[in-house]
Amino acid sequence: RVLERQGFETHVVTRGSEAIPQADLYRPEVIVSEIFVPQMDGFQIRQRLMASPDLRNVPFILISRDKSEATVQRALNLGISHFFRKPFMAVELAGIIRLLIGEQSGERH
Repeated sequence: RVLERQGFETHVVTRGSEAIPQADLYRPEVIVSEIFVPQMDGFQIRQRLMASPDLRNVPFILISRDKSEATVQRALNLGISHFFRKPFMAVELAGIIRLLIGEQSGERH
């Protein structure tokens, strides 16, 4: 909802096991994930995406209340360069997404 209010089209999954099939179907420009997702955590989702030639280069943003040195290091090892600690500012997340997809105008994506 936060991203929709910022003008983005979103597709939401509630279980980690749904993330890969949905990403394969919709081919998102960016993926935003919480670490703690039922059935497959955000790190595991990223690992599986990296194994897919079609999805490995999709920018991946992690969000969690659990942002520690260990989780940041694990994220960096998986090529995750943007990691927001909850609570986060919606405008900041939207700005990073726009930068990642090369959009400046705020059009709906």
